[in-house]
Amino acid sequence: MKDVYALNNSHGAIKRIVSVLGLPGYVEEEISRIYTEAVQRGLVRGHSTEAVVAGVVYAVLRMYDIPRTLNEVSEVTGIDKKKVAKNFKYVSRNLNIRTLPIDPMNYVTRFASELKLEPKTQTKALDIVQIATKEEITSGRSPKGIAAGALYIASKIHNEKKTQAEIAKVADVTEVTVRNSYKELIDSLSFLDKEMEKARAEA
Repeated sequence: MKDVYALNNSHGAIKRIVSVLGLPGYVEEEISRIYTEAVQRGLVRGHSTEAVVAGVVYAVLRMYDIPRTLNEVSEVTGIDKKKVAKNFKYVSRNLNIRTLPIDPMNYVTRFASELKLEPKTQTKALDIVQIATKEEITSGRSPKGIAAGALYIASKIHNEKKTQAEIAKVADVTEVTVRNSYKELIDSLSFLDKEMEKARAEA
């Protein structure tokens, strides 16, 4: 009976989460499928239904490489970020869910849109991330941090006045993360320094 209750109780919550995050129908179906499997396997017993749902949501986002942060899932589900991460690992481990590493390029597109940056600035940031990835500069780094640093550099190259604080807020990282990522990209990709100098001269 508890399992039936857990399933019935989750449907409305999943629909609301999907709606708030603006996710497509196939993602909702996959979240429901995996959550149903979790219930059938007894993974919800002794755990908060809401926390397991949150973990499943984040797992599916990672499966489909959809750029949503732990903080966003935490806010929409009302579950603490650490609990979302813990339940994501718990569900993934027990159901053998394989998740993709997050591609910072997906974050670039989304953050650029939220920052209302010009298309040329977004393109430049994507180029920076692509080159940084080829040079293995992004390995082991925060995808959000890399995206934020690339956008900050691109905005300076194209003279769009965006502060580190503005970019940090949209990217859900600290200003220190933006600054460190910016410095690391500049130090590692020498051509960026020249492009920024040129932009300063033309400003």
